[in-house]
Amino acid sequence: MKESDIFLMLPGKVGPARKLTVLLSRLHGELKEQNQKHSKSSNCGQVETAQESMAEHESSLTECAESEQAMTENETQEISMSGGTQTAQPASNNMTESPSASSITGCKVESLHPAYSKTIQSLLDNGRIMEEWFKFIEETAYHVLSVGGFDQRGLYNDFGRYMCSKYPCLSFTTGKTPWYYFNHVLSQKVRNIRWARKRRSDRISSEMGGKKKKTHLSLAKIDEVKEMDMEEAKKTLELELQKPKEQQDKALIMKAQRATFKERRHFVENVEEDGNIQVILKAHPLLKIEDYVVKEFLLISSKWTSKGALIDQFTEFLNSLDKLYATDVSETEDDPHDPVDTNEAILDLLMTTDHEIKYTPKKSKKTLPSTISKVDVKNADLSTRRKEAPRLIVVTTQGKIGSCFVVADGFELHVSKDIKEAVLSLVMSYYVWDLSYPKHFQLLGLLQSFVLKDSTYFFKSATYIKFAKKLEQYSA
Repeated sequence: MKESDIFLMLPGKVGPARKLTVLLSRLHGELKEQNQKHSKSSNCGQVETAQESMAEHESSLTECAESEQAMTENETQEISMSGGTQTAQPASNNMTESPSASSITGCKVESLHPAYSKTIQSLLDNGRIMEEWFKFIEETAYHVLSVGGFDQRGLYNDFGRYMCSKYPCLSFTTGKTPWYYFNHVLSQKVRNIRWARKRRSDRISSEMGGKKKKTHLSLAKIDEVKEMDMEEAKKTLELELQKPKEQQDKALIMKAQRATFKERRHFVENVEEDGNIQVILKAHPLLKIEDYVVKEFLLISSKWTSKGALIDQFTEFLNSLDKLYATDVSETEDDPHDPVDTNEAILDLLMTTDHEIKYTPKKSKKTLPSTISKVDVKNADLSTRRKEAPRLIVVTTQGKIGSCFVVADGFELHVSKDIKEAVLSLVMSYYVWDLSYPKHFQLLGLLQSFVLKDSTYFFKSATYIKFAKKLEQYSA
């Protein structure tokens, strides 16, 4: 086989063609030396064996070249997106990083090729996949889940390389590799489906009388407690909250909470200074416990029916954020597609959004705190200044989420380490303690609008307005 034959079999694939040429020349050189040694020893049988070995190597290289040629059929170099175009680059050097990567692709990833619908397969073959991009990603994601997910480190990367080599229309010039964008959108979609499945599973379990959290069981007993008058309710709250937590009757406390709600709201809404949380908590210690903060929030408006319903809306909000960032991707990691803990993924998504829409006055000289902060347990500092607005601190241990706190006005509210529940508790605390959002906490306004569906006024920066308009396109 000549060098020109290899380049004819692999049009446009300079990298793979050169690699095959080098390998072939090495084999010829090695076999030539071997033949010279055998000629000296006049061992004809061994020469014949070497020639057979050379023929086998040439045959395997020919098959490999033919496989590469098949992958380049029906290439289309233009991909249209969002009114603009991005040029797909056939992978050259990036597609041939190392022999080991090639062997992984050939032995493992190729066997994972999805069975697409006729429409999607036709668009892939003709290089027009952007016409049904999200449908294509959805079919691929369900295929990934059907084979158990890509739990092996680097398998996303190998799968992306294989798909882009087979379908060049999946390659993008943005990113460190041509398959980065495809991998990013795919991994986000896989997480979305897992979240939706978990939510549906929890709901079915609840309807079938499955195992529930102790809190939910206690809430179900509230209506069994007889109604109480104001004085009785106050006395009940005082006595119950003095008991150790494990001895408290939660159903009785929530019944008393409902009976004293109007009087408590009147007190909270008439505290003279905004942010004076200590005064509120001293008069009503009930509001320094997460479960009762949530209950108080649900009593404020009938449109918020349950915490579970709000978590469902939160999940939809996260799905919309995923879609937005998948379209406007920014790469910061070499291989960001390894499996991650769901809580960690949600936290990173929210912290990224918080950073992107955070408002900083032009004349401000001091560093303003973030709505959500992540700190290692060794460096955790939960202290806050007097009348400082509530924010969420996530404490991690060896990179894993250990505990979460809403901190404000010299006080710490210990909340769930489930990120969705913790962030909801943060937003609820502003309603329960009747506080205004600081201007730089634009994430709270975003959650108010997209999760709570509350149109109450809050300060909106130009960055926020632009971001919210983009997000609305993915929140249908």
